[in-house]
Amino acid sequence: MEDIKKYLISGDVVVVALHPVAGSLYWRFVDESDCNYPDYFGITTDINAATVFKSGLSYGRRSFESFRFNCLNALSEIKEIWNEERGKVDFVCVYSTEVIDLACNAGCEPQELAAWLHKANWVEQPPPSQENLNTIGPNK
Repeated sequence: MEDIKKYLISGDVVVVALHPVAGSLYWRFVDESDCNYPDYFGITTDINAATVFKSGLSYGRRSFESFRFNCLNALSEIKEIWNEERGKVDFVCVYSTEVIDLACNAGCEPQELAAWLHKANWVEQPPPSQENLNTIGPNK
């Protein structure tokens, strides 16, 4: 997408967007393939929980866009709920606890934060410290 700015930085990077109230929001990824669980994708304000990638927009076997899609797709889920009065199924968007907490801290509604996250300018930046950070990529 044209609106996403990506900067190539040599070395390790985190992917971050700066929210005007919540501050820095980072991509978080946990590879659960070793224990046969689904991978975890999310957003965090904690730099120590942010995933550190090798630069060059190659995130393991996935692309920047693939990670962006998975991180943002994990924010909410569409559920079908039977509406007895109308006699038909309604579709309801249910936000993750992570989004509800982030929205509460940012002083906005979950749907507002989710919309902002989808439009946010996600960029690579060097992490402030390599200690205690989860690194993935070809040169682990």
